[in-house]
Amino acid sequence: MQLRFLDSIKSIVEKGSNERKRSFFKFILSVPFWVLVASLVIGTFSVVNIFSILGARKDKSMNEYWQQGTDVRYRHMAVYASGSRSFGLFSPLTYEEAGGSLCVSDITTIRTALQNVSDSSNTSGKGNGLKDGKPQGWEDCYSSILSANVIYSSDVNEDGIKTDLSSDTSVIAVSGNFRAFHPYEYLSGGFLPEDEVDKNQIVINDVLAWTLFKSYDIVGSRITIFNEEFVIVGVVSQSTGKIDELVGNEDPQVFMYFSKLIDVYAGGFFGTSEGMSSSDLAIGCYEAMLPEEVSGVANSDMIAAIPSYTVENNNMYVISCTGRYNLKNIWNQMIPFGAMEEKYANIDFPSWEKASQLTLQYLFYDCVAILMALVLMISAIVSIILRYHARKAIPALDTLVTEEIDESEENKKDF
Repeated sequence: MQLRFLDSIKSIVEKGSNERKRSFFKFILSVPFWVLVASLVIGTFSVVNIFSILGARKDKSMNEYWQQGTDVRYRHMAVYASGSRSFGLFSPLTYEEAGGSLCVSDITTIRTALQNVSDSSNTSGKGNGLKDGKPQGWEDCYSSILSANVIYSSDVNEDGIKTDLSSDTSVIAVSGNFRAFHPYEYLSGGFLPEDEVDKNQIVINDVLAWTLFKSYDIVGSRITIFNEEFVIVGVVSQSTGKIDELVGNEDPQVFMYFSKLIDVYAGGFFGTSEGMSSSDLAIGCYEAMLPEEVSGVANSDMIAAIPSYTVENNNMYVISCTGRYNLKNIWNQMIPFGAMEEKYANIDFPSWEKASQLTLQYLFYDCVAILMALVLMISAIVSIILRYHARKAIPALDTLVTEEIDESEENKKDF
């Protein structure tokens, strides 16, 4: 009786072991199928993510806006230049040297050179040079960034107390048609007029508006920056996704005229001597929307227009924003890893360029994921095909293993 009981226990254990072998064997045979499923999931997720990222980058296709209703093609070019700061971001970017920094006089030189190129290629004969120092037939803008403390003095409350609210804010000093290159959403009002009517007009973003006013309908309200009072003419929203949040577009920001920053600088606010000229301030970013009959010519024209510029100079970065996110450009800008960050470490990139660079990284990772998914998919399909043909040529491997297991069980029973 005891022997029969032990034999029954042994039989159950061996049967369970054989079932586990069968299950494991079936799992091994199903691996190509699950690899195929995994590759489809990874590839689909990456493709969806790419479209989502590109959809949030409205600034990537501003050239298409200018091309509407015309046969002229445009290319969006950007130049980022370095400078020095006396005491960190709370001081303005100041000019260092030709070829590495840009100042207002350099912009005039660049505009003149680019206008001459535009006029020479204009078959309609409308090229008449700059008008009041501004481009004709194309657009440009320039900007510089610093930090400042913004103060809002609220009205006297019921207790007769007047409260001052303040916020450390990124100040973007702009000139030219800045709005043409940065399609922000306007929650109230508009952007600074290109033709300056009042230098003390400013635009703030939604984050600062809510911090100081708890409202976006604040056109006409006043705040204090650099010990001067400014009137708000617009509130913009810049954030379009996770990337904008990571690069600081959800931090408080103010847009003011570059000419006003010159006045503040020349007035000695930053500890400078009164009477300092505009040539002492550096421009961090210059952008141009250039007509282009032959692909790539605008890039060459921009490089040729910059005074004393050399490709080897690490203090200035020239980039074509048009077509920046195609596969070839993504590869060229990302490989080798970290090369760009190291080369242009001296440049204080604005938030929109930081967003573009982070977008490139995300797109690169997604492209790598898609490539891996394709390799896995091809491997899985080949494995499935080979297995199918092997089953037709010889008895199925799983059947052979099953028979071996069954035969082993019979032999043990006979023994």
